[in-house]
Amino acid sequence: MSTQSILAVEPSPVLQRAFKKHLAGAGYRVVILPGIEKLEQTLGSGEFALVIINVAKSAYPYLHRVQAVKKNSKLKKIVVVFVSKHCTSSAHVVRSLESGVDDYIVLPCTWPVLVARVKALLRRVSFTLTQPPLVFKEIRIDRNAHAVMVNGKSISLTPKEYGLLCLFLEQKGHVLNRAYLMEQIWEYDYFGTTRTVDKHVENLRNKLGKAGKYIETIERVGYRLN
Repeated sequence: MSTQSILAVEPSPVLQRAFKKHLAGAGYRVVILPGIEKLEQTLGSGEFALVIINVAKSAYPYLHRVQAVKKNSKLKKIVVVFVSKHCTSSAHVVRSLESGVDDYIVLPCTWPVLVARVKALLRRVSFTLTQPPLVFKEIRIDRNAHAVMVNGKSISLTPKEYGLLCLFLEQKGHVLNRAYLMEQIWEYDYFGTTRTVDKHVENLRNKLGKAGKYIETIERVGYRLN
């Protein structure tokens, strides 16, 4: 298997060296970018699997860049991770996740935990060449191409929306509670409410169009594809 490349957006030389040491030690190729300004240009110049961004006090410039990345057909599959010591509330994390960020790591966090989270994210979005398609009525997921089609028309999903849809199709007819969805898709105990799950499901339904009706809300429990 070829070495996966990670872009770390980090202005501090000390942390730049730390990112390189720990991520390269885990087997990844690491490229350092000192600022956010050339994010899209840098991502477009290489085959990056993930970008990890150390967020300053004002998150707006970073969210704006992430949204641009997710709208770019050539870059949208790249996993985006925020890390920050300035997060003061769960609402800040929710806003970031709803804007397209795939994971948010609140500092302080040990390097082994950060590396484990990166590995988990890349493991979840990876696929093998032997996975059969998932099909439910007019919804079809080609897991080898990481592509979703509804009535033969391709639709674009974020990594977490894609993960949710795969879970629903894999366990169609079964009620999946919010805690289970959070555990499977976010892979850690999320602090705060389950609003972020509901928001991602809402976005997924909207993107599925009429087929979104198959994702039923089970009041006070979770969701079911039926």
